[in-house]
Amino acid sequence: PPVKVMTLTDSGGVTIAGAMTHTGNVEIENASPTLTFDNTTAEDTDGGRESQMDFTGLKTGGGSPAAVTMARVQGSHDGTGDDSKGKISFLTSDGSSLAERFRIHNDGKVGLGSAGLSRSELFCVRQSFTGGEELALIENTGDGNALTVQAASGTASTKVFDVKRAAGSMLTAFGDGKITTGGETSALCKAGGIHLLTGTQTGVTANTDAQDLVIESNATELGLTFAG
Repeated sequence: PPVKVMTLTDSGGVTIAGAMTHTGNVEIENASPTLTFDNTTAEDTDGGRESQMDFTGLKTGGGSPAAVTMARVQGSHDGTGDDSKGKISFLTSDGSSLAERFRIHNDGKVGLGSAGLSRSELFCVRQSFTGGEELALIENTGDGNALTVQAASGTASTKVFDVKRAAGSMLTAFGDGKITTGGETSALCKAGGIHLLTGTQTGVTANTDAQDLVIESNATELGLTFAG
């Protein structure tokens, strides 16, 4: 029996059910044009209810053209609840398979890189790079600021900027304007000053908030060296 693949309404709406191929350009003209992808499967799984756009083309294939999918944009359910939360994913092909590179979650959180797609941070870039490649490069070719990290308000315990490695913090800027190194969390310097910590804690507890520079080291390490 015939299968209905397209329905035209008297208001100008078009509904396509199933596969349909069109050669040429497609234009939607309206005061507020909308293209809707309707997944008819009822499910609450994470990544379910998916709809997608594939970007395909023909490679030469040594003289025999072959269709390949180079990229994909996919919208799907975010989480496992009985709700309407959604996420959008961007996938690209590395020449052998499609992989997700970029994701926007229902709460506006953004993940970039295969290891940063599902994180608690508002914006996360996480990927394993080798061979001297930078994970991220921020460069201003003009005379303005290349990067500004700013908190609307902060206290001595607010970390405005924190550089870490596996062992812990290396450099931290706090909301009260103090900067520390070596994982020090109780800066002995004044606002705008620097507290350098090397080695282990030495037990210094006095805090007059009067020093611009504090250098703290254990008994077996030299706290400051001048070399020329």
